[in-house]
Amino acid sequence: MQNLKLFVTGHKGFETLLFHELRQIAAAPGVTLKKCYGGVEINAGIETVYRICLHSRLANRVFCELGQARIENETQLYQAIYQLDWSAHLNVRDSIAVSATLSGSRLDHGQFVALKTKDAIVDQFRDSCGSRPVVSKKQPDIQVHVNIHRNQATISLDLSGESLHRRGYRLQHSGAPLKEHLAAALLVQAGWCDPDNPVARLVDPMCGSGTFAIEAAMMAAHIAPGLERPYFGFLKWLRHDARLWQECIDSARQSVDLHPDVRIYASDYDSAALEIARANAKRAGVEDLIEFSHQQVGDLDLQTSHGDTLVICNPPYGHR
Repeated sequence: MQNLKLFVTGHKGFETLLFHELRQIAAAPGVTLKKCYGGVEINAGIETVYRICLHSRLANRVFCELGQARIENETQLYQAIYQLDWSAHLNVRDSIAVSATLSGSRLDHGQFVALKTKDAIVDQFRDSCGSRPVVSKKQPDIQVHVNIHRNQATISLDLSGESLHRRGYRLQHSGAPLKEHLAAALLVQAGWCDPDNPVARLVDPMCGSGTFAIEAAMMAAHIAPGLERPYFGFLKWLRHDARLWQECIDSARQSVDLHPDVRIYASDYDSAALEIARANAKRAGVEDLIEFSHQQVGDLDLQTSHGDTLVICNPPYGHR
């Protein structure tokens, strides 16, 4: 299969960290990367898509570009979408969803652009085979994304399907949660699991639902963040290689080390939050790597006998 033109988004402001992470994940002959505002452009094959969706802790979405066009009105939008060969990407019985982002363009209503895009796709199928895909907003088989910036449209497939920060372990949270990929980015920025400057211990004295501690434990144990996600946007894509995907999953499972040489402590004054954190850690498979305790932040005792310690937390809003 020829290389795909990908755009991987992350949390704005952390593009450099994302670039370095993706450079390691996507290291292979013929792969090229370029850091951009809001993400990283990559030219690579389908295996790189799988590896990013499995292993990237900092990425948000993985878009695969299908085409570009100059768009100044709804007619041009419809024609640009209709002329793409959608039968190369989905079957007529598949479900689809369309999203759109707009900036500095004559078309300035995202829902309208999404609707016209959907119309063009289903009309193409209806014209060619007399039937049409159905629309499903929740975990569709194929998710299409249109970005129009200064009247230049990029039409893509969202191969992540939904944001990659949704690892699947955080079914509950306490208060205002920190998104998993942002927590991971902050941990990387702080030097956690840096092989050149290892830190032996991590402490989160305001752990809430446990996101920092869980992400830190998953990093230390080499648990791929996408390993337990049941849904991705490429699973029903006609170019999906199920055998290669399974090989990537098997390789990721073999890399897990549940006995890393680190110590992770998470505490909170709220006992209900601690129960949520413990449940989240159990779902993530790292409950044995984190020592939870019920205590006030003022009672925190940072012993110095365990080597360098990283203290990191997300204080509750309004109570800093």
